[in-house]
Formats: sequence, structure tokens, C-alpha cells
Amino acid sequence: MASAPRAPLYLGLDLSTQQLKAVVIDGELRVVHQSGVQFDAELPEFRTQGGVHIHTDRLTVTSPVLMWVKALDLLLDKMKRAGLDFSRVRALSGSGQQHGSVFWRRGASETLKHLDPDQDLHQLLQDSFSVSDSPVWMDSSSTQQCEDLQAAAGGALRLAEITGSRAYERFTGNQIAKLRQTRAEEFQDTERISLVSSFAASLFLGGYAAIDYSDGSGMNLLDIRTRNWSEICLQATAPHLDQLLGAPLPSTSVLGPVSSYFVHRYGFSESCSVVAFTGDNPASLAGMRLQPGDVAVSLTLAHFLSSRRVTVAVNVCVCVRACVRARACVCVRVCVCVQVSLGTSDTVFLWLQQPRPALEGHVFCNPVEQQEYMALLWYTHTHTHKQTGELSGEGSMMSRKSEGTRLLDASAMLVRKGGGARDRLQCFRCFVISSFKNGSLTRERVRNECAGASWELFSAALRDTPLGNHGNIGFYFETMEITPPVIGVHRFDSADCEVSSLSPQVEVRAVVEGQFLSRRLHAERLGYSIIPGTRVLATGGASSNKEILQVLSDVFNAPVYTIDLSDSTCLGSAYRALHGLVAESGASFVDVVKKAPEPRLVATPHPKAKEVYDELLKRYVQLEERVVQKSHS
Repeated sequence: MASAPRAPLYLGLDLSTQQLKAVVIDGELRVVHQSGVQFDAELPEFRTQGGVHIHTDRLTVTSPVLMWVKALDLLLDKMKRAGLDFSRVRALSGSGQQHGSVFWRRGASETLKHLDPDQDLHQLLQDSFSVSDSPVWMDSSSTQQCEDLQAAAGGALRLAEITGSRAYERFTGNQIAKLRQTRAEEFQDTERISLVSSFAASLFLGGYAAIDYSDGSGMNLLDIRTRNWSEICLQATAPHLDQLLGAPLPSTSVLGPVSSYFVHRYGFSESCSVVAFTGDNPASLAGMRLQPGDVAVSLTLAHFLSSRRVTVAVNVCVCVRACVRARACVCVRVCVCVQVSLGTSDTVFLWLQQPRPALEGHVFCNPVEQQEYMALLWYTHTHTHKQTGELSGEGSMMSRKSEGTRLLDASAMLVRKGGGARDRLQCFRCFVISSFKNGSLTRERVRNECAGASWELFSAALRDTPLGNHGNIGFYFETMEITPPVIGVHRFDSADCEVSSLSPQVEVRAVVEGQFLSRRLHAERLGYSIIPGTRVLATGGASSNKEILQVLSDVFNAPVYTIDLSDSTCLGSAYRALHGLVAESGASFVDVVKKAPEPRLVATPHPKAKEVYDELLKRYVQLEERVVQKSHS
């Protein structure tokens, strides 16, 4: 049933590495319009590859700010030509690639306030940036600044306790420190520093938009418990940095009405609200429509285009629902939400009430629920490859991603609710991200060697081998892993003796079980626990591989469901636009998106799965410690 002619619409945008995308939904959550601009193809004058410039040192990676601005010009023109009635858009929100930074030149705020609707944005703002090429998440040139920040904070672990992460080169604070030290003149000419997300929001707002808590968590600057900038981190980064950043605010906040520029140029309503923009990972969480108690596992299928070194990923997302007692109860059961990505990058999101920041992974503030935390474990692979797939038949929607250490649409989540008298963090929201490099390409290599390059034979091997694999356990770290930092392939028999090889069928199960055991282990270290009532939801291309999903179900001891999901990041921004209008009145995000389609049950755990994998996990922990020690020695 089509939307009524004047029914309100909600616009979601995503400013990612390679493209700017838009999705428009109606009040029934139906997608009524989609559009996008590919930077390389449609804006060739900026000479980017994969949306970025890789500098001669191979460490510095940037994107032209005006390319992003011009992309917005093109996108809105496309949408207008397609007949979209912008006057029906009641609210808009968006997301941006995390960690990237934009440096506004002195006087830019006045320019934003007085934009001429007869001119394009990129013409009006061409002199508004003190730094023309923005550092982005692929940059790894700030190692010295990371060391300085950790020293100032009292060590890497202390920094993680404050900001949710140890120091990372791509994180915004370290990029700011580097720019202040190496480009002092440009830094002195800077009036405001935005994240990519708040930069995009500023364009629509006609003024500087605040950084939201969730995306601000990826800067090594925000205290995730107080949700204010950490004085220790600010002082270690740059003087008076709080003035350049502005005060952060909740991710559900309405920033204000859309700028008059968009009213006069495109026909937006003067009452159209701009809801705080956030990072692409948080927006993807919203797009997956996770609920408290859900576990989401994303199973991506990835293809590498080696000529451009671009990743194309099909997303799969698994969602788990756990039973939670009423909030009024003194004893509240723990709920968990996990998402595991099984593509080139494997990712696990953990939604937690009390996160445990550590040297592995990241803790961010959660963008949709005030009283919960979210954790994310991230497994990535950076090698190029011609083709990777893990399904029988066709996959679902493909989306192009830049090569690097993450695929944003691949994720896994755990949700926790509960706590006690000593819980003082219940009003905060965060998620943890851990990265793991060895994903689908490792599984594909085992498929090629042990199953004749056939996913059908690979699946048959999983069916024909028992739970627990006769006690055989494998660690497949063909490239240097992130969690744990190990390289090499290690196989162990039932007596915990390392062996040089396994039979083909046993090898197949060993790689799948080993990867899922790793995901579960590191999730539990961040606070995840399996409880009765947990439900797993899987979406995307690899959800067609029932045998892999069965192993997932068995290892996590939870039923697995599937649901179709495309472009979760952009869609999540549209959902957040809708939610932002009612969030202040107390409406939950879950209530706003409850009209989403129900998932379909595809796998249930074997009756003996808990017994088998609880014991196997104990051995896995001990063997992983041996592997780490051996690798370091």
C-alpha cells in the first residue's frame, strides 16, 4: 500500500568512505526513495581512489572535504529530479564514517548562517575549511601522538577505562594532536572541529552541529561514563580543545530546524527537524532494529575487486532476544545481544549495561537506548582477493566498501539489562568493538583445500562431523590477528597435543567452530553471557548457508532466525530521524521500529550443544594462551 500523498517522510543519509547515500521512509517504515553518489565515478575531478587519497608515506589517508559537500549538492539534485517532495520530510538524520575530522576555518559559522540558495553548497563553502583534506579512519600516521596520549592518561588500559579504547592512530583526538604539531598555521586558523557526522549535520543545520555521544566515543577524548570531554585527554591533545569541539550531546537530540537554504532551494518545510547525526557503526545498530535482549550476528559475504582494492560486502545480521524481568524487579535477568560478521571482516556487537573497557576492542556510547550499553567485536581481513562467498545460490544486496580494517555493515551484538545497587552507569549507553582479521578468506582457503572449492561439500563436511569435532580444535590466523595478536595456524587433537594436519572434514569443522569459539570467548570477556530465552537473528547472504548457521546456533546455544536487511546504516539514520521526534517524550526506539518484519527461525541448538561447547570453550581458552605464548616467544 503506497504512502498517502501528504504523509510525512523521514530522510536518512550516510556519508561513507566511497559514497553518499540517502534513504527515505514513511511512517510505516517503508522505503519510498533511495539515491546515492559514488565519489570516484561521479566526482572524478577530486581524483580519489575508493573515496580517499593515500599519501606517499602510505600512512596518511585523507578525503577532500569539498568532495563531500559537492556530493550533497549532487544527491539532493538527483532526489529533486526524481520527484521527491522534500516538503513532506518531517525529520532527517544521518551518519558518517567514524573517526574522520573536519576543520572549519575562522568565519565559517557566519558563512553557514547566510547561505545563498541560488548557489551550490560547494561554491559557497569553498573557503570555509582550514584543512582541505580531512584525515579519515584509514589513516595510521599518528603513532607518536597515540603514545603521548597513553602516557598522559597513565597507560593504555587507563585510557581505555576513560574513553573506551586504548589509543588508535585513526581516532580523532590523535589526528588533532598530529595536525596541531605538524600544521600549526592551519590549526590556528581553525574555528571548529567536527566529526564527519557532525560536519554533515552542520550543513543541514546552517550552523555548527554538536558531536553526539556515540560517535564522540570514537575519538579517544570522550569520558564514556560522564559523557563529557575528558580533561586529561583534552590537555594532552591541544589547548582549549573543548572550545573547538563544543559540548557533546545525546544521540537522540533534535538539533533544530533545517537551514533556510534547504527550504528555499529544495522545498524543505521550515518545520523539518535535524536530528543529531552519528557514526556509521552506531547507525548500523539502529538499522538492524535490535531490541534489548536481542543478539544480532551479521554474516557478510565479501568480494574483492583487486584492480581497485575495493571491498563489496553482503551483510548478514543475527539477532538474539533474551527474556528480561520487569525494570521494577530487584533481580533483573541479564539480556544479551550479539552480532557476528562472517565475511571478509567478522564482527561482534555486544550490548551491555556495564562494559569492561580493555586493551582489545572499543567501547562506544549506544545511540538508541539511554539505559544500556552496546559492545562490538570486530573481525577483519585486509587482503585483496578476487572472490569470496559462503552461500548456496544468490546473496542479497551488495554494497561497496573501501578496503581497510573494518566493514561497517558487518556486526554482532549483545544486549545486557539489569544491575544492582552498585550500578551507577545505567543512564549511559555504549558498545564495544573488537577487531579480528581472519574471516571469510580463511574459511574460503579451507574450503578450497579441503572441500574441492565447493561450498556444498564444505556444508556436507559440517553435517557429517559431530558437535565438538571429536575434541579437535583449530586456530587459523593466516594474517596477524588483532584479538589475540597472533599469526599462524595451530591445530590440536583431543589430548591438547599440537598436530600438523587434520582430515579434510575435521579441518572444515575446526575452522568454523574455532572462529565461533573465539567470538564467544572474547564476547564473554567483555561481559556477554548466554541465558535462557536468547534469540539469534541472521540476515544477509551467508544466512543461506544453513550448516554454518547451525554451528553458530550450537556454539552460542541459541536459536537462529533470519531477516532480510539491506543498507542498515542509511536505513538506521532514517529510523533515528523518526525516533528523534518522539524520544524526548519518552518513546523508546524499540516502539518506533516495531512495525519491522518478523524474522524466520532457521536453526535451533542441539540438545547437547551447551554441554559440548561449554567444555570445549574451557579448552579453547587454555590453548589460545599456549598459542599466544608460542607466538610471542
